[in-house]
Amino acid sequence: STTTGSFLAAFCATTVATTFCYPLDTLRRQMQMKTVQYRNIFHAYSEMSKQAGPLAVYRGFIPNMLKNLPTNR
Repeated sequence: STTTGSFLAAFCATTVATTFCYPLDTLRRQMQMKTVQYRNIFHAYSEMSKQAGPLAVYRGFIPNMLKNLPTNR
């Protein structure tokens, strides 16, 4: 039905957008914190990767996806 198709399209769009944009948002939030001074986004990613591994930019991804799931219509 149209409702099911709309829900699936919204879910797919949200998943793709979150998957690609979430790491950038994580880096932005880390750069805004005053505890560590990063020179640029590449430096921020490099330092985060050294400390917590390359997937550190996806920390909190699952709860964020679950939070966004009910807003898909």
